[in-house]
Amino acid sequence: MNDKERVIILVYPKNKEEINLIAQRIVDEVKNQMYISGHLIQSGASIGISVFPDDEKDKEKLMHKADLALYEAKRDGRNTFKFYKQKLE
Repeated sequence: MNDKERVIILVYPKNKEEINLIAQRIVDEVKNQMYISGHLIQSGASIGISVFPDDEKDKEKLMHKADLALYEAKRDGRNTFKFYKQKLE
């Protein structure tokens, strides 16, 4: 298995619920099965979320907190997302 990490930046999301909806839509779309050249392709997504400025104002620290949330999502299994919580440190 080859894990790839990507960063998505939402500019001015309306609220946490909008972030939830977008994260769930990404998880749902990524986990869809597809056939390519007759081969079944299955994938999954784990998403870690940190919110500026609530979680952090420094971009490096904000990314670190998103990584902590990502590791928590991976521990809970694939196809999920987690928001950063201070208890993750």
